[in-house]
Amino acid sequence: MDNETYELPRSSDLNNEINRMSSVNDTNASRIVNQVSETMGISNFIPTFSGENAHEDLIDWFEEYEYTTSALQWTNEERFSKLPLYLKASARKWYTLIRPRVGPGRQIDTYEKLKHEMLKTLIQPDYRTEYHRKMMTMKQKKGESTHSYILNMQALCKRVDKDMNESTVLTYIREGLDDSLKQWISIKNPRTIEELMVEGQNTERVKREESERQNYGNSTTDSVLKMMVALILNVQSLTEQVNAMRMGPATNAQTNSGVSHARMVLNGNGQMPLIQCYYCGRYGHRANICRKKIADQQRQLLNQRNNSYMQ
Repeated sequence: MDNETYELPRSSDLNNEINRMSSVNDTNASRIVNQVSETMGISNFIPTFSGENAHEDLIDWFEEYEYTTSALQWTNEERFSKLPLYLKASARKWYTLIRPRVGPGRQIDTYEKLKHEMLKTLIQPDYRTEYHRKMMTMKQKKGESTHSYILNMQALCKRVDKDMNESTVLTYIREGLDDSLKQWISIKNPRTIEELMVEGQNTERVKREESERQNYGNSTTDSVLKMMVALILNVQSLTEQVNAMRMGPATNAQTNSGVSHARMVLNGNGQMPLIQCYYCGRYGHRANICRKKIADQQRQLLNQRNNSYMQ
């Protein structure tokens, strides 16, 4: 079985290949994974490195290269032989120059040695200064979770000094925390990064729950306010209708306060009176029960309430 060749169709079905992998030994399974990866273009996810862009970070690139190739189950020998495929521009020219020293039995004959040579030659000369500047100025972004911020700061501190102790890392992390978290964290005074992460997550949960309660309270208050406005207007309407019935028919319908809400005009036959609303000008209802008037009053009250919150 060791000499068996696995031919993958051009339109490889990954699920079928995974099923095939379960029936062979580990060595052949690894070879099939590489064949599937290459056929489906998975290795294209590995970024290239040029060495010319000031924003390129060689350490970041190696982390991405090793992470992706680990998922592809590449050995260090495969990483060593295939790494030049992902170099371009100045980085490729550099590799061409050292190529006579690279290979089995030569000065650079392993992946680790090639990586060390690249880091020694191609990394930006002031990279430690730049990392230190980032560490000193890094702040928790708006909307960024405490968990994410702590992990990013930890990684940055270790790049500045891989031997930096936990208490120093903890100090830098606390300095960059969001201001709304600093006071709470200072009260809890966590002594380890793990404790800080737990306290940060607890604080975020409390703030989130408080925000949800406040939003629920605001929506409930708005609903109650609308109901109260509608109730008051309905009571006023009923009161005025009763007063109008007591006064009897008249040319101008008056409320107890003397405010005219409508006028009564004769219809075409000169018999049944038609009521015209003084607010909207339509016939058939009084201004005190005018839907447009009620809606306008509700809108006005809500605007006044919102303006008072903003002040």
